[in-house]
Amino acid sequence: MKLTKRRIESLKFDPEGPAQQIEWDDRMQNFGVRLYKSGTKSFVIRYRNERGKRRYMTIGKFGVLTLRQARTLARQELAAAAVGEDPAEQQKRARNAETVADLVDTFIQTYSKPRKKTWKSDESRLERVKKAGGDKPPADVTHSDVDALHREMSDTPYRANRTLENIKTMFNFAVDRGLVPRDHRNPATNVKKYHEKSRDRWVHEDEMPALLQSIEDESDPYMRAVFWTLILTGARRSEVLGAQWKHIDLERRTFYIPETKNGEDHTVPMCAPLIRILDKLERLEGNPFVFCGHVKGQSLVNIDKAWYRIRERADLEDVRIHDLRRTCAAWLATAGCSELVIKRLLNHSVQGVTAIYARVGPKAVRKAVDEYGRKIMGAWHEVNDAAPWEKTDNDGADNVIDFASAMGEQ
Repeated sequence: MKLTKRRIESLKFDPEGPAQQIEWDDRMQNFGVRLYKSGTKSFVIRYRNERGKRRYMTIGKFGVLTLRQARTLARQELAAAAVGEDPAEQQKRARNAETVADLVDTFIQTYSKPRKKTWKSDESRLERVKKAGGDKPPADVTHSDVDALHREMSDTPYRANRTLENIKTMFNFAVDRGLVPRDHRNPATNVKKYHEKSRDRWVHEDEMPALLQSIEDESDPYMRAVFWTLILTGARRSEVLGAQWKHIDLERRTFYIPETKNGEDHTVPMCAPLIRILDKLERLEGNPFVFCGHVKGQSLVNIDKAWYRIRERADLEDVRIHDLRRTCAAWLATAGCSELVIKRLLNHSVQGVTAIYARVGPKAVRKAVDEYGRKIMGAWHEVNDAAPWEKTDNDGADNVIDFASAMGEQ
């Protein structure tokens, strides 16, 4: 059956049936709901590990997790299983939390993943905690340990402070779950944070040609298209990676984002060059995502390694992916676009001028986007005559589109 919230609510454990009763979802393979005598219902997945043994893993309880959240987590775990990991075994080890490494795994699996879209950032930061004292019992971690780790990261104050916040939240979680004694003092308490300067790095006009050329030097067409989209829309990484073809309207030149960081939907106008780039992308059967990853049916997930290559080739090693969003805002500002238009495009909130903000119509935003697209493509033509959509991965294929015609589309 196709699982829905209403159908799950109607499911009942059959006392005359087998001990293990699972209703599998017709929409998503190897994802279902397990029913218990007590009336509890839990989301589960099944997969085979590297030894070919069938494994079952509980994702979380129905009611605690929504069906949508459970599907998202299930896709992540099934993707991990597809590349040889054993999520159920990792979950089993994590529950014991005998070491700091176990605690980190438990925290990520049962706290960060269900609650935060940015859980992977938490996981990345806490990997450093594992390396520093992963074999130590959680109750043995002291204030001095955390302070020393924080000081080791003094050259990256922002990351150091976010790591400190993660550690503090993790140990509060450990107390709530009984993984450390109730009277255990949180070791991150009273560790003084570093002062954080507001970051204003963006890609300048004389830097953009090398960056664009470096993007085009990537072999994966989906990876190239991801970075062009980030630059030309100013959208967030998670919004772009989650884009599905049903969200893209090539005729109206719009990119619909169903849920943004502030929890609202948002529609981004796209310039003609980006439409040409996306229109050339191959649509893979059975994969709804625009930027396809290596796992069947999934989108690209990790673009950091590609970004490190790109920025190194372009000699822009201090530029982060999020700086591309800042670049869009900076270029629009220098072109004379109003702050309200820029905020409307980037979906930033505006305090105190709601009525004026509401009158910033789509035409003004589209005009700004089109002008921005022309400037970016002007930078590209400083290093290459051929437009990015003219690049072919098949020798002899005729994909040439008239650039002037594309830029003239309104």
